[in-house]
Amino acid sequence: MDSKEATVRMSVPPLGDGAGHRLAGIAATTALVLETNNLRGGSDAVQALGSLKRLVARYAQQSVSPRSLAQWVITHDGLDLQARQALCELAGCSLDFVEIDALTGYYDAKNVGFDCVDQTRCQYVVFADADCLPCADWLAGTVACAL
Repeated sequence: MDSKEATVRMSVPPLGDGAGHRLAGIAATTALVLETNNLRGGSDAVQALGSLKRLVARYAQQSVSPRSLAQWVITHDGLDLQARQALCELAGCSLDFVEIDALTGYYDAKNVGFDCVDQTRCQYVVFADADCLPCADWLAGTVACAL
């Protein structure tokens, strides 16, 4: 287990009586806002990108596919085009990258990401941090709160 991975597991409600279909419908109208301020810990952009790739790969293993989400928004302060393309390829879907100033704070980065959510496609928003590794049912458990 990664030292930053939470040991608490979320409980996903039983998906009987059409709940699985409703869960997919909610996911299809949900945006994931991912802030990357916590990856600023040093000047090594390669290490930060590696951490972000690891996280995107982890999201790809969710029990509710992140590809089913209406939108991903990733705030960053300097991912180059090659890095952004690599992350889109890894995610298997398009990602919306929002560049922020290097002085933008943690909560402001989340708010900037929230402001970039496409309100015509998204009814719900979930927030994630770049330094947290979610368990496999994190997204399902989070989206299920709207059931």
